Parts: sequence; C-alpha cells; structure tokens
Amino acid sequence: MGPARVASQAIATKTHHPKQLEMFETLDPKPRQRRGHGTPGSRFASPASIRSATYASVRDVGNSVSRGRSGALVAGPRPTPPRTEDEHDSVRRSRGADDSANWRAGDRRRYFARRPRIAASAWAIAFALSCGGLSARAQTETEMPRRVPSALPPALGSDTIPHGIARPGQRATMSVPLEGVLIEIPIATGAQVRKGEVLAVMDNRIAQSAVKAAEAAADRTAEIDHARHALALAESLAKKHRELQDVNAGAEFEREQATVQRDQAQARLDAALENQLQARRNLELEQARLETHNIRAPFDGQIVHIEATVGTTLKPPDGLLTIVSLDTLEAELHLPLERFAKLRTGRSYRLWAFAPVNAPVHARLDFASPMIDPASKTFRCVFTIDNRDHQLPAGFGVRLDASDLDSYHEDSP
Repeated sequence: MGPARVASQAIATKTHHPKQLEMFETLDPKPRQRRGHGTPGSRFASPASIRSATYASVRDVGNSVSRGRSGALVAGPRPTPPRTEDEHDSVRRSRGADDSANWRAGDRRRYFARRPRIAASAWAIAFALSCGGLSARAQTETEMPRRVPSALPPALGSDTIPHGIARPGQRATMSVPLEGVLIEIPIATGAQVRKGEVLAVMDNRIAQSAVKAAEAAADRTAEIDHARHALALAESLAKKHRELQDVNAGAEFEREQATVQRDQAQARLDAALENQLQARRNLELEQARLETHNIRAPFDGQIVHIEATVGTTLKPPDGLLTIVSLDTLEAELHLPLERFAKLRTGRSYRLWAFAPVNAPVHARLDFASPMIDPASKTFRCVFTIDNRDHQLPAGFGVRLDASDLDSYHEDSP
C-alpha cells in the first residue's frame, strides 16, 4: 500500500495524522466572531485554500510513511525531491491569486457593512451644519439690527443744495469742416480771441492754386478794352456813313455795312463782359473753398482747450478746440412750483453763488417755463449774469431763496 493511499484512509477513518492537525491549525489559527468567507484569519476557508492544504497534507503524510527493509510500512521522513523553478513560480502565483481574491471579497463585505453607517454619519453632519447655520444667522440678526438711514436727504428747499449751475453764456467746440492735415494753430490755450480770428488752418495748397487760376481767368480787362475800342470805331464809322447818305445815294450799302460792324463789336463786348462776370463768380467760389480750410472764432472769447496737434490728419466731425465767452453767464434753475407765481420775466433777482464765489450775485430772469414737472414739482428758469469784467468763473452753483423773491431790482444788466 502506497503512502498516498495510507493518507487517504487516515483521512477517511478520521484518524488524524500530526500533519493533518497542523494543517487545520493553519486554516484557522485565530477564530473570529464575524463569519467570513475566504478572508485571512476567518473560520471558514475558501475551497481553493482547503484543496491546496489537503494536497499538501497528503504529500507530507506520504513523505512521512516509507517501507522498511522487510517491506513493512515504517513512518518517518522521506527525502523529497527538490522543486523546480517553474513549480515555485506556479505555487507563488496560485497563493497570490487566492490571497487577492480573498482580500477583494472581504473588502466588498466590509464596504457594504459600513455603507449604512457612512450614510447615517453624512446625514448627521448635514443636520448639524444646518442647525449651526441657522443659529449663526439668528445670532447675527440679533447682534446686528437692521440698518436704518440716520438722516434723510436734504429737501429741495435746503440752503445747502443749489438750484442750478452758472455756465458760460456762449460755448463752442470747433471741429474740422473737411478731411485734411492740420498745418497751423496760431493760438494757444487761454488766449483771448476776437470774432473772425483764425484759430487753425488745414492743408490748403490745392485750394490756393485753384484761387490763383480763377483770378487769372477773371482778369480779362485787355479783352474787354479791345472790344470796347472796336465798338467805338464801328459806331464812328456808322455815323459817318449816315451823314454821307444824304449827299450820295450810292453810299447806302456802305452805311449798312458799318452798322453791321458796329453791332458785331457790341456783341463781342457783351460776351467779354459776361465771361468776366462768370470768371469772377468762379473766383469767389474758389476763395470760399479756400476759406473752409481756415477755422475762425465764431465770437469773442477765450480758448479753454485744444484737442488736436499740428500734422494730424483729421476728418469731420473731429474736434479741434473749445472756445467760451464769459461776458455773460447763464444759470438754468429748477425751482419749486410754489415760486411760479412770484417770478416775472425781465426782472433782476438776487441769487446766492456757492463756492468759490460765496456771495450774492444779481441775475436777470430771461425765461420761465410754463410747464411744471409733475414728478419733481419744479419748473425751469433761465437767468443771465453780467460778467463783462470776467470776475466770476463758470461752473459754480446758484440758488434762489424765497426771501429773495420780493427783493428784485428793476435795473437789468
């Protein structure tokens, strides 16, 4: 009987060999309370591990049983042939596969076992955060009461709010009338200019050439003088022929010929005069075109801003400069409707001028709108302030107080 059969019988008859006992201890060295399946240290091993352990036990039992010299079976160690490298690799692979399979199965069971606890923990954390946010919000609302404006905006009748702004009576932003290159700005910022003074010049070389040609065409005095001289000779000849007609009847033909020559000379003179008139009209047109290259001051004033620089190519409506006239200041006020019936157009009233003037000024009411704004309950008025001495700047605030409505002045600026 071979060693393998002896081991099989020992297993079948439940007579455990010491190697078998060692095998079972290996399968369950530390029994745990939770039942596992195929995990390391569990009470129940996987079928693959039991099968490999059984084969190892049978091999060990077979190795420990050998025949003696008399042919009887003798228990004892028998030399085991060494394993090849391929056998070692296959054993390591099988053990690694079993271990990884067991660990994966155990991980899945542990994950699903912990899943209810994870969900419960998440709900508990969310509930705690919501309660904390509500309490913090309640505490914030308790500690920081709702902010209420400490003071309302000043009313329209307050002494600190102007009713309008004093602006220049005349203001103009000069722009280029045509496309071209800016070749000259003969004035500087802050300069006082007179009406009609040249402020800037665009490139006008072509226009100047056209003017010269028109002047030459209009200068036809020689042609006109020649036509007039020819007309005078023709008239003199015609007169002589009329005188000879009474003496010599045969001079009728010569008289008619002299009359025709006189009429032709008159026609040539009329044509020369008409050509001269047309040439002068063309000259005026070219001069007007040349003038469009000059930007002139529209009124007496002061240059407050220059936008363009010499050499820049400009085109309409590019701006050049800004000119203002401070001889008169214009203040547009929006007054409460209660003062509508107390104002008279053409009268001079006292306005309070804010900084930097900080003094009363006299202004004439030029216009009071008959339309009242229902939203603001105000109406529009336009006052003019005499500033020919240029003592007042432009841009300060003004107001008309109720106490100044009755103290008007008949003398207007």
